[in-house]
Amino acid sequence: MQTFLYNGLLAPWTLLRFLRFLMGALLLVQAYQLKEYWIMGVAAFFILMALLNRGCCGVAGTCAPNTLPHNGSNNDTTEQIHYEEIKK
Repeated sequence: MQTFLYNGLLAPWTLLRFLRFLMGALLLVQAYQLKEYWIMGVAAFFILMALLNRGCCGVAGTCAPNTLPHNGSNNDTTEQIHYEEIKK
């Protein structure tokens, strides 16, 4: 868990990550001035997404990490699938 957070914080900042942080910060200031406390939660969500470099903005719309965790097995081979053509 620590490496997940640590890697998220130290990942290079992209334009979309910076825009998420800026939007969250501006929304947080505006919500504080208007005393709209529920909007502060939305702003905190945007800031947290930017800081941890996470979000559901991908092509497939998933929040899954790019790599799968290693389960300790050394079985990296894939099984070939054989198809049989069916004719009518």
